[in-house]
Formats: sequence, C-alpha cells, structure tokens
Amino acid sequence: MALSVALVLTACGGDDGGSDRNGEFRITGVLPLTGALGPVGTPLLSGLQAQAMIVNQDGGILGRRVVVDIRDSASDAQRSVAAMREVLADPASVDAIVAEATGSLNAAVLAVVDSTEIVSVTSGSTGADTTEDVAEHPFSFSFASTAAADTRATLQAVAATGATRIGLVNPADDTGRAVDAGMAAAAAEYGLQVVGRELLDPSGRDYTTQLQLLRAAGAEVLTGNLKGTPIGVLTTGLVDLGWNDAQIVGTLGWGSSPLAELVPAEVQPRVRWTGAMAATRTDGMLSDAQTRFIEAIRATDGDLSSITASSVGGDMVLALKYAFESAGEMDQVAARDALERLGDDPAAAEIPWLFFVGQGPRFGPDAHDASRIDPALQYALNVIGEPVDGTYEGTRLTGPAGS
Repeated sequence: MALSVALVLTACGGDDGGSDRNGEFRITGVLPLTGALGPVGTPLLSGLQAQAMIVNQDGGILGRRVVVDIRDSASDAQRSVAAMREVLADPASVDAIVAEATGSLNAAVLAVVDSTEIVSVTSGSTGADTTEDVAEHPFSFSFASTAAADTRATLQAVAATGATRIGLVNPADDTGRAVDAGMAAAAAEYGLQVVGRELLDPSGRDYTTQLQLLRAAGAEVLTGNLKGTPIGVLTTGLVDLGWNDAQIVGTLGWGSSPLAELVPAEVQPRVRWTGAMAATRTDGMLSDAQTRFIEAIRATDGDLSSITASSVGGDMVLALKYAFESAGEMDQVAARDALERLGDDPAAAEIPWLFFVGQGPRFGPDAHDASRIDPALQYALNVIGEPVDGTYEGTRLTGPAGS
C-alpha cells in the first residue's frame, strides 16, 4: 500500500458546493516521497503543507480549510499510476490534483488525471507549451522551471558581470548538449560572444586541455550546467593552470552540489550561480513571505533541505487559491479559465509568490507552463557559503533581459 501523508488545518468560514464534506478544499495526488526522487518530492510536499497552513490562517480557499492528502509513488511510474487511481476513485471528493514531481512521472499519470477534468498541478513538464498540447491536457498546469528560463537567467547573470566573452562548459550528455545549444543560440541577445564550447566527460578527472583552449580563445567567464564532481575538476583545473582572472557563473543546477567542498578556497570568490530568489538571502535578510513560509515549514515538521523545491509546492497552493477565488465558486472549468488569465492579471503579481516571486507562473490560454516568466524577477545571483534554513546569500538578478 502506498504511503499517504495528509494535513488538515482549520480555516474560517465556509460555503456550499465542491467537495464540501466538512467545509474542506481537498488537494490530493501523488509525489515521489521515497526512492531515487524522494529528495525532490519530499520538500515539494513540505511546501504544499506549509502554504496550506498559511492559506488556512488567512481564511482558506473560499472559506474552506485546505486539506493536503498525498500518496507516495516511490519514484516508480507503475506505482504512481496505481496510487493516482486510488486517490481519484471518488473524483467528486477532490478539488485539485498534484500530478507528480517530474516530467516522466507526470506523463505516466496524465491519462488518469485528464479523465477527471479536475485542475491539476505538477512540477514536472506537461509538454503543454503549444495550443495543441494545452487542448490535449486542458486542466493540467506545470510549475516546472523551463530550460529556456534557466538558460536566459544564467546568460543574464553572466552579462551582469560586465564580461562579454564567454566559454561554455557543459557535460557531454543529452542534457548538456541541449544546454550548450540553447546558450550558444541566445548569447548574442545579452551582448555576449561565445568564444569556445567544451563538452566535458562527466567521469573525467582532468579538463586541462579544454581549459587551455578556452583560455587561449579569450574567455572571461565560464558558464554551463555542471553538477557534482565535474565542478570540482573544472575549478581545480583553474588553480593548476594559474588562470586567476576567469570568473564562473553556473546554472541553477550548481546550487544542488556541495560547492564549499568541491571548489578550491582560492577560486570560491570567483564562483557564482543562478539560484531561485525563494532560496536567497539578500544582505543576510529574508522577505516577509520567505520568513513566514520557512516558519510554516517548521511548524508542519517539514523538510528544509530545498527551499527552492518547497517554494514550488507553496506556489501551487497559491495558484489554486487564486483560481477558485477568482472563479468565485467551486467550478473546475471556471477555475481553469481563471488560471489561463493569471499571466495577464496585474493583481496576480501582488500575490506573495515564492518561486515565481513578483509575477506568478504567468499561465495563459496557450501556455499552461511557466514559459512566459521574466527570469530577472525569479532568479538571483548566489555566492558560495553555508545554507541557512535552505537559503543562500545572493543578490537579485540584474542586467539586460534579452528578448
């Protein structure tokens, strides 16, 4: 039997309709709480629970108290489908669905979820970035950070350094090649010239040759989507070569690696990466929304290991509150239509979003994903240091926004 995690918190008021068994707004679904993807699903659940607590303190959704009831897929597609069928056995008792945490697991359950015509949210890609796919999955909305947004945020961060000549360093795998191609294609929009592109063997222990080529080409900043050991190999190579003026700006993925351990001390001041504003302390301070959210995670015995992932879960709850309260009733079609207007509603930007700070996921009729966001609002430029409550020191991303 799949593990089930439920949270019920009190809200004020109440009205009729929907799954109003006990004046509840019921969010149910499936996440990988154990297995290989447990480190992704667990903080996401913590964010759902924490934001549910905050929303309930503020009156709930249409006066209903929010209930979060999530089953564990154990990071397995077949178990995910079975668990989703179980929680959706009585669709009339469900107000919103959490449809997994990654693209592959989300794809596995979409057929089950779509058949209910209930608004669903996921942190995995739904593929819903075209009119055709939105028509195929009309009630599904993805809160995944898009590859294009991550790439543009990183290039914007590079441009903010004042450098113009860059070298791309990415792993020699499918993801690395995709990031390499995306960065090369968009660099000119940020006033950047790509002088070298190196694909690195993730299992390699010496990148001297690649670094020599990039240095000879005149690269001022190295940037790319490295994770784990290759970061240490690359930065140690800078020390070995005596390349003392090269700067490094990593992607969002760099923040998932133990940089203080991997990067030599003498190189650390030259290393920064694009992180989520949700997980960033500016001048040592957190925003009121961050502080309240972190306190709620603690109060619900949540996981503080990844505020970035947790903040996505928090924004899911905020989006659902926006959808149904904009609709003014417990109506799935009206709630879906409200989410499709979110990106063009100035009032939506005033919501205390966490991951999509200052803007929300900016859904539209032809965009049930976050492809329309402004990276300058969502991302920060972080520096190496020990995390405090899952947050890192950094500054808001600035510089040319590209197009």
